[in-house]
Amino acid sequence: RSFALLMVIVLFNFCSKEDDDCVPIVCKNKGVSNEVCGCDCPPGYSGTDCSTKVPPARIIINKIKITGFPNNKEDGSTWDIVGAALDRNPDVWIILNENTVDPPLFVSQPVYNISSVDGEYIFYEMETPIVISDINKVLHLYMFDYDTADSYDYMGGWDFKIFNENNMILSKVISIGSGSGVVKFELQVSYEW
Repeated sequence: RSFALLMVIVLFNFCSKEDDDCVPIVCKNKGVSNEVCGCDCPPGYSGTDCSTKVPPARIIINKIKITGFPNNKEDGSTWDIVGAALDRNPDVWIILNENTVDPPLFVSQPVYNISSVDGEYIFYEMETPIVISDINKVLHLYMFDYDTADSYDYMGGWDFKIFNENNMILSKVISIGSGSGVVKFELQVSYEW
């Protein structure tokens, strides 16, 4: 009986000592402590305490929103000069591509006779989300005044990187462009690791 008691005390001390060696850490960025005194990190984070940001493997564009464009050409003339005065606003059409050689990633249908002062912004919901696998590649998003299938005027656009490796801020909305009277967009995105 004393031998059994001695074994229980030894085992208890051995287990307690091993448990004492495990110092729990505080998990950051919504990481969850696990049973081996580490952290199970959410997507986008790694490290012993989940403090290291990990870039996404892919960025998915789910929606493109036009948030601004010039109502007139640079010389002050209207985009469309044919027809009634109420039909002189641009017929907005956008293209998103990675380069000028491959087919575009997205080509919108024209939205006719739209004014940027209406306060109504144009949304393009992607039937098939656009998956960007090379998140460091420069993309090109351009807007045109659509006149006919063979005739359109360049309204403006941006060359941009969808991912900023310097600050690693992963917003659900990425703004492209700034200022008044210029072409501006918002991309609604999601991320995959």
